[in-house]
Amino acid sequence: MKHLALVLLVACGGAKAPPPVSNTADTASDVPATSPTGAGTSREVQRTAAGGVIELSGDRTAAMNHAAARMGTHCEPAGYVIVQEGEEVVTSSPVTTAWRVHYQCDH
Repeated sequence: MKHLALVLLVACGGAKAPPPVSNTADTASDVPATSPTGAGTSREVQRTAAGGVIELSGDRTAAMNHAAARMGTHCEPAGYVIVQEGEEVVTSSPVTTAWRVHYQCDH
């Protein structure tokens, strides 16, 4: 049993802790709220130190460009990885869906 406990302690001690979450507004102030044509935008649904979820609305290409700027600013300087993207149910009665992007910061 001693060997098992040592293995678990070694495995747990190697991970680097993520930076603390700041309780401030999005710092992507240089990112316009919409595309130049006003056709697409994004909004943060959830945000942690390790990543988040962004909802796209309007033109998907313009909204994704807006979301990419938000994700890049949030995950500076290491960048981010999109781990899931697609249509999700937002409300169940009546059923409402939205296109959402889940991402993780590369720490």
